[in-house]
Amino acid sequence: PHPATLPPGSADGLIFRGIHPSTVVTGGATIEFPQSTIIEPFCSFVMGPHASVSFGNNVTIYSGCTFRSKYGHFEIGNEVSFGPNCAFYELRAGLFIGDHSMIAAGVCVSGVNHGMDPAAGPYRFQASDNRPVHIGQNVWIGMNSTILPGVTISDNTIIGAGSVVSRDIPAGMIAYGNPC
Repeated sequence: PHPATLPPGSADGLIFRGIHPSTVVTGGATIEFPQSTIIEPFCSFVMGPHASVSFGNNVTIYSGCTFRSKYGHFEIGNEVSFGPNCAFYELRAGLFIGDHSMIAAGVCVSGVNHGMDPAAGPYRFQASDNRPVHIGQNVWIGMNSTILPGVTISDNTIIGAGSVVSRDIPAGMIAYGNPC
């Protein structure tokens, strides 16, 4: 288990020179931070004990990013960057991001929908629909875009700023809009 916050210099006996001491890791998940990881101030990993995160080499997470999930596996490739204030919310069926991808500031990625039947009681208590999100290699997701559950964004694709990605995007595309 990781401590509630990562102290400057080390955690679990490993050296983390690029992880800011304000980074919060809580919930009991297994998280692997290679020494090449850079995490700027005020990032948080709120991950349950049945969740796991593995980062490739040279991943950069800018300030204010949040990774949150009760369970599921997040697999982040090499040379991936996350702009300021990105949110990764309840990707219980998994999140996969390929090498060399850029996630710009304010991007939100969700892996869960709640039930939507008004006759079945409050939405918050209805069964959830958990779907993985796959982001390929060399993908650029523009600022303030939203990626919805179950979406695959294939290799060498650009998603324009402010887009709402509600369906799969083929390789090599420039896609934008609401819906994207």
